[in-house]
Amino acid sequence: MNIAKAVVTPCLLLAAIGCGSAPPDRTQSHETESPASGNAASLPLASMRDGSWSGREFPNVSWADVPRLLEVANSTTPLVRFPVNPLSSQSQASCREGTMALWMIESVRLARPLGFPSLNPLLLGGEHADGQDWAAISDQNQGAAARAYRAWWQRVAALPVEARRADDPLANTAIGWH
Repeated sequence: MNIAKAVVTPCLLLAAIGCGSAPPDRTQSHETESPASGNAASLPLASMRDGSWSGREFPNVSWADVPRLLEVANSTTPLVRFPVNPLSSQSQASCREGTMALWMIESVRLARPLGFPSLNPLLLGGEHADGQDWAAISDQNQGAAARAYRAWWQRVAALPVEARRADDPLANTAIGWH
């Protein structure tokens, strides 16, 4: 009986995570072209910056927020409270504000149902020293990633949503999301 319980319990847990009370469908917010409220993107970042962020879900951002997020893409301000993908086993103590802004843009681009565009807000790859930790590599790649996302937005801002999604901002770099 203990073996059955050991198998059933994780299965029920996974079913609850995958099928339980699902968060609201975020796809619609990613599709809209409504004007940004001006602070829509800055409010989640401000709470992450001041340590008051307590959300378990990914911030609700849309295409209208992309220009504002690109404005802070080079910020090196450390965030100690930020969204954590529950599927990741990687522990991350901090994240730069600019990297989080780019991760939020990637969430809009990919239109993930739970918002998380990858396991972690880490920009890995590129040039780095052997033995360097992932956070340091990500910090080193942030500027190049920000440039790539700005160039991407210039290319796709006027295109239909599906064309925006199909164009990967990091495709011509050695950088990728973890």
